[in-house]
Amino acid sequence: LAKLRAARILVQRITQAYHQPEITIPIFSHSSRVSLSQLDPHNNYLRQSLSTLAALLGGASGIHIDTYQGSLDDSSRRM
Repeated sequence: LAKLRAARILVQRITQAYHQPEITIPIFSHSSRVSLSQLDPHNNYLRQSLSTLAALLGGASGIHIDTYQGSLDDSSRRM
């Protein structure tokens, strides 16, 4: 959340310093597989939804969310 917001503020300050028109930069966010749990995959719902919320509040243009269990098995394809 803070990194995305800081990037937007940095670009805004640079464009103001050089008297350029305001631009918006595309920011694409991808959830991390490190945060997923193999032992309790039901916690991944909450972790992925919080990751998505942080990306939305940070101003991400595009968001990619990993699968339910981190691997493509039958239960994660259904989700």
